[in-house]
Amino acid sequence: MTHEEAQEVYQRLFVAFPLLREWLTKVDNPKATYGIWCNILVDVDREDADQVITAVIAGDQQLPAAYDRDRTPQMIRRLANDIRSERIESSRMVKLHLTANEAKTTDQKFIVAIRESRRLGTLVRDGKLDKEVNNVAVEELIEWSERNGEQPQWIGADRIDV
Repeated sequence: MTHEEAQEVYQRLFVAFPLLREWLTKVDNPKATYGIWCNILVDVDREDADQVITAVIAGDQQLPAAYDRDRTPQMIRRLANDIRSERIESSRMVKLHLTANEAKTTDQKFIVAIRESRRLGTLVRDGKLDKEVNNVAVEELIEWSERNGEQPQWIGADRIDV
């Protein structure tokens, strides 16, 4: 993400938690500190950082305690990178699973399954598909491609309904 996008991520956090913004204004050099905070998030995917902030706002993830507030950017970065790693690993596992079964495939299922697994990963990354829905969709792809189950109705559709 860009420096400006990092600022937008923090602005959303500060709106939800004004005491964090107030605390930041009281550090020795708030402008420099804020700049460093933004730089910490530059190589993080914006969608992943937004997902972390959403989890914090919803109460599913806790901000660092008051005495540890200066570790907030590292927490956001770590959790955003965890989300990215899960997404990449899920996509990798589907590809490996499908590749291992490529020899068994007698039609275009393999190619379709790879294309759809990439699409699922992109939708999760962009925040347009919930991780749980993705997991169900991946299972449907595996069932269809490996065990000759029914083709999922959502393949090629604009919307993933599982």
